[in-house]
Amino acid sequence: MPLPTLGCAVLADTAEPWGTAQVDARDGRLRITGRRQTVTAGPQWSRAAPGWHAVRRLELGGTGGTGGTDDTGGAGGTGSGKSLVLDELDPYRTFPYPSPPHLLSTAEARTWQDLLRDAWEILRRDEPESAEAMRAGLMSLAPTPARERYRPHSVTAGDAFGGVMASRPDDVAQLAATLVHEFQHTKLGGLIHLGPLSTPPDPQGAREQLFYAPWRDDPRPLSGLLQGIYAFAGVARFWRAHRHAAEAAQAPMAHFEFALWRAQVASTVELVHRHEHLTPLGRRLLGALRGRCVEWMAEPVPAAELALAQEVAADHRARWRAHHLRPEASAVEEALRAWRRGDARPPAALAARPELVPDAEPRYLDTAAVLARYRLGDPSADPSDVEGSCVADLLLARGDLDGARDAFVAQLTGKEAPFAAWAGLGRALAGMPEQRDASRLLCHFPERACAVQSALERATGQRADPVELARWLGRGGAAEG
Repeated sequence: MPLPTLGCAVLADTAEPWGTAQVDARDGRLRITGRRQTVTAGPQWSRAAPGWHAVRRLELGGTGGTGGTDDTGGAGGTGSGKSLVLDELDPYRTFPYPSPPHLLSTAEARTWQDLLRDAWEILRRDEPESAEAMRAGLMSLAPTPARERYRPHSVTAGDAFGGVMASRPDDVAQLAATLVHEFQHTKLGGLIHLGPLSTPPDPQGAREQLFYAPWRDDPRPLSGLLQGIYAFAGVARFWRAHRHAAEAAQAPMAHFEFALWRAQVASTVELVHRHEHLTPLGRRLLGALRGRCVEWMAEPVPAAELALAQEVAADHRARWRAHHLRPEASAVEEALRAWRRGDARPPAALAARPELVPDAEPRYLDTAAVLARYRLGDPSADPSDVEGSCVADLLLARGDLDGARDAFVAQLTGKEAPFAAWAGLGRALAGMPEQRDASRLLCHFPERACAVQSALERATGQRADPVELARWLGRGGAAEG
C-alpha cells in the first residue's frame, strides 16, 4: 500500500484483487491496518521498518560535497546541494501508465546514488544556472533499467512538475544531459500552464499540420515540436559547456553532441518560428532561441566531430523522408513512363513538394548517430547488435564505402527492401565523384527513388538497378520537397 511522499506498507495478501486499509498518524507514528496485518512506522518513519519501505531520499552535493541517504525527510538541500527522491514506490512515478512498487537492490541504489551525485557535480560546474533551478524544482527521479547503449529513455509528464523517469545511463555525462533535457520539459510544462505557446488545431476538423522533428522517428504536431525544441536546446547548451571541461577521452563525444544538437535545434526553429499558430508568447520564446542558435552556430567545433555530426543529421533526415514523404502519384507515373522510354532525365513534376503520409512502421532512424557514438566513445566495442542497424550500416560506419554500397544495393534489389537503405546508399556513394548526382538525390530526396522503384515493381514485377535509377533521378530538378 503506497502512501505518496512517505513510503509503502506491505500488507498480507488477500483473495480479492483490492482491499481497504486504515491509516492513523499520531505522535509522529504511522499505523496502517489491513484485514490481516498492521504495519507501524515511526517515530522516524523515513527509515525502513518491518513491513514498511520508506521513500528513499538522496542528498547530493551540499556544503560537505558528498552524497548520501537523507534520513531526515527534509525536502530541501543546503548550500549548493540537492535533496532528491529516488522513487521506487509511488504507482504514478512512471509515465504514461502507473506501475507497482519496484524496490532497488542495495547495489542498484548505490549505483544510482553515485551516478546522481557525480552528475550533480557536473551540473554545478558546467551548468550552474540549470543546477540552481533544479535544486529548487527537481523533486524526484524514478529509475528504470538500462536500455540499449547510447539510447537512454527518459520521460517527464506535463502535470507532474519536478518528476522525472529515466533509465540507467551509460555514463555520468549522459545522465547530466538527461536531467537537463527533462527539466527543460518541466519548465516548459509550467510555462504552458500559465500561457499557451500555440493555438489549438482548427476546430473545423482540418488535419493538424505535422513537421519533421530531428529527435523523433515520427512526424510531430507544432505543440510537440515546441517541446522538443526547448528540451534539445537545453541539451545543446549542456554539451556546449561540458565539451570544454570534459576529460580528453570524452571531449570528442561532447563536441559531437554539441555540433549535432545545435544544428538540429537551429534548423527546426527556422522551420516554425514564424508559424501562424504561434501565440505571442510562443513567438517570443522561439525568437530568443533563434538568437541563441545563431551564436552557437558561429562557435568552432573540431573538424572531425563537426563533419560526423553533419553526416548523421543528414542521414536521419533522409531516412525520415524516405518513410514519411510521398511524391504526387501522377508525377511518379510520369517518371516511370520516362524511365521506361529511356528519357535523358525525369520530369520536372517529380521535384514538386511531396505529401507527408505518416508511416507507423519506422523505428531507429537514429542508427547512424548511435554508431557514431560507438566510434567516438568506445571504438573497440562491437556495435553489431545496435537495434535498427544492418551489415551495410556497419560497413558505412567503418568507412568501407565500397562494401556498404554493395550491401545496400543487395538490400534494395531483394525482397522487402527497407526504405532507409536508399539514404544509406546515398551516403555510400558520396565518395565517388562519378555518382555525385545519385548521391545528392538519395541524401536529399530519397522518397523519389523509393516511389519510382515501387511503381516500376508494381508495373513490371522487376526492380531497376538502384544506383542507375538514382543517377537518372539525380539529373532532374532539386526543388524543395
